Amino acid sequence: MSYAITLSFDEATDIAIRKAWWQLADAGLSEFMLHSKFDPHVTLEIYEQVDMPALQAALSSFLATATPIPVKFSHLGVFPGAEGAIFLGLTWHRALMDFHTSFCQMVSSFLSGANEYYLPETWVPHVTLAYGLKEDQVGRAINFLRQRDLPDQGRLTRIMVTEMGSEGNKLLFSAELGMRGEG
Repeated sequence: MSYAITLSFDEATDIAIRKAWWQLADAGLSEFMLHSKFDPHVTLEIYEQVDMPALQAALSSFLATATPIPVKFSHLGVFPGAEGAIFLGLTWHRALMDFHTSFCQMVSSFLSGANEYYLPETWVPHVTLAYGLKEDQVGRAINFLRQRDLPDQGRLTRIMVTEMGSEGNKLLFSAELGMRGEG
């Protein structure tokens, strides 16, 4: 079992990203994100083990001073490997990177098994648009998405902790940035 800690978007951005997911599905390119049971999000980190009471206490304190984070989307990208993943990339900026680094430092003592892709020095902030594409679908999906009206900006407004298991995902914690958590 693993745990994803993610940031989700304001309503308008969420709707725009879901629209892209539906368009990809309607075009027969990818339905994966529609069935993932995740909201459109940016992953902060994925861990193998979590001390949930300690995490909830730390997040409640951490989030009381956090504010929604404005973001700009600057590019479509493809991760290397067999996963066939296409993403909408976020433009790097200090507030986003500082939030991520502070978060990783805050949780390091009670979370273990961090996924190296999400460590501060290797993190690529992104929103997954398609996953599980075959090699011949990747180029078609990129061309398809380039012709769509994708969002160019948004706001990250909520943090979520999700348990990911073989029988599906379970939301364990959710809170608006700037508020205390609902667990």
